[in-house]
Amino acid sequence: MPITWRTDVAAKIMKKVGMEKVMFEAADPEVFSWYIKNYGIDVNLFIDHSQITQLECLRRGIWGANPPSAGLPRTGNDVSRCG
Repeated sequence: MPITWRTDVAAKIMKKVGMEKVMFEAADPEVFSWYIKNYGIDVNLFIDHSQITQLECLRRGIWGANPPSAGLPRTGNDVSRCG
């Protein structure tokens, strides 16, 4: 049986609370890739410390053959980002 993601729940939370005030747990690369693709590179994600490099590379568009953030505009304050 395939796993079904409750993306509607994330959308409702994001709409009600706002992106600046919410953090989602993203337990694996497929999940945090989905959040970046759907909410942009500035979405707040709680990940395992061993995945920090992969997450940041996804955010910068330099991970994988077709990274989800490639071409996405940056929002907010990008002072902490290099590159």
